Amino acid sequence: MPISSANSLQPRFPELVDITTLAELLGVRERYVRRMIQERRVPVVKVGHLVRFDLAQIREWIEEQRRPGRDADGERPYRTEGAGWDDPARVVRRRREVR
Repeated sequence: MPISSANSLQPRFPELVDITTLAELLGVRERYVRRMIQERRVPVVKVGHLVRFDLAQIREWIEEQRRPGRDADGERPYRTEGAGWDDPARVVRRRREVR
């Protein structure tokens, strides 16, 4: 059996990175990443006593953190009281006053 087909049968391990690498990828300091870990705001993988990050989970987490930008009219959507950003039905656009 060729090597390439043998490798395709084996389960793929997630691509794991350490705190330093994640900080570099996110463009933040290691201290900030450690604080996010402590506050349980970022998904982690524990390997014994080591903390690692699955890049696939980090990509999903980053997508979940996105906030809406300006719309085509240049207006910014804003939150109504108690509304969540992830609920498009609750995002309201400011109306321009016509004078």
